[in-house]
Amino acid sequence: MHDVRREVSKHAKVLNKLTTTTNAQRVEEMSLKC
Repeated sequence: MHDVRREVSKHAKVLNKLTTTTNAQRVEEMSLKC
C-alpha cells in the first residue's frame, strides 16, 4: 500500500506540473493577444 501511495503522489506532482505549465502558457497567450 505504501508503494502505491508513493506512485500516486508522483503522478500528482507530474499532473500539477502539467497544469501549471498549461496555465502559464494560457496566460502568456492572453497577454500576447492584448
